[in-house]
Amino acid sequence: MGAQPLYARLGSSQVGPRVKRLGIAGVCAVFGVAAIVVLASRANSPAPVQGKDAARPQATVEAIEAKRKTSKGEQGKCASKFIAPPKPKSYKATEHNGVKLADVCYTGKGPFHVFIIGDWGGKKDPNNGKIAAVSHLTHRWNTTENFRYIWPTDQDCQWLVANEMRKRAPKSRPDYVLNMGDNFYWGGVEDYCTGNMFKPYSAGGSKVYKQDHVDQFKEVFEDVYYGEGIDGLQWLGVLGNHDFGGWRFDMAWDQAVGYTWSESKTSKGRWMTPALYYRATVKYPDFSIDYWFMDTNVWDALPYGEKPPHNICGPHNEGAATCKKSGGPKSLDDCQGWFHRLWAEQKKWLDKTVPESKAEWRIIVTHFPPYWG
Repeated sequence: MGAQPLYARLGSSQVGPRVKRLGIAGVCAVFGVAAIVVLASRANSPAPVQGKDAARPQATVEAIEAKRKTSKGEQGKCASKFIAPPKPKSYKATEHNGVKLADVCYTGKGPFHVFIIGDWGGKKDPNNGKIAAVSHLTHRWNTTENFRYIWPTDQDCQWLVANEMRKRAPKSRPDYVLNMGDNFYWGGVEDYCTGNMFKPYSAGGSKVYKQDHVDQFKEVFEDVYYGEGIDGLQWLGVLGNHDFGGWRFDMAWDQAVGYTWSESKTSKGRWMTPALYYRATVKYPDFSIDYWFMDTNVWDALPYGEKPPHNICGPHNEGAATCKKSGGPKSLDDCQGWFHRLWAEQKKWLDKTVPESKAEWRIIVTHFPPYWG
């Protein structure tokens, strides 16, 4: 699509401490669909004061200063970066579903920035070392929207976006990256969900991996996103349909979770996807954000014969396919039901945890929009 990176500018508004502003400065996904849903409480708040130099009411200033003092007192309870929960002992990628990460605090003077990216991982050609985009074959089932592959721009879109991130990062200084899934194309990590989730390609690798021998985490992630303002940034992510396999469910999506605790020598410790759904609180000097990270792949878990090119539970799965070891669908017959049960769990979890939130901003991070289907 475009080559402009997406980032969010986070900062307080010119009004009371209960009203905050999230400015979306640019939107871009490499391919396909990615979504971020923002829920914000603005009840009983005065209307925003317009104008860059508008003065804050004295009561507002006092409230913000009081909150800053409180925040400083809470620093001992806060981490300076996102901390993963303990390494799953069960070797199931679902063990930490619903976990809340330790609160993270950022200090200093705003505005604060976050980079947001989705549908980003291209394919590396082992013959020439070039990472190229994959063209979405949506003409097979989509006749109303124009998703044509534009050559040569789309051929290099991952590098174009990464380069724009490198240009912008030294100035905007993002605190972290929100990763909305579809990390690697076509079929996610090129292995199966029956190996050791902490060791990439431990199940022996797919046919594509055996042919190309591309270490996707290193060559399509670690070696692409680097530079001043990007090095060391944590990527908080969810999984997309292509991470499960695109048109099957048994690719190494568990390793996309397990890379959070990676045993790989090439890992830089930036990857944070500890579960299929989880939450985190981020505290800034005068406002806070509660994030909910959710799996919305239920919308591609279709009845067996429906839209085979875009169906996780469709006929491209082998008859004996299973992800029982990793906590996923036990069989092809279980596939659609498993994703619907996962979605039902998350809705109950959301109903329970959202009312507990005291944050000014409540943000849900997903791959598909929550009610895409």
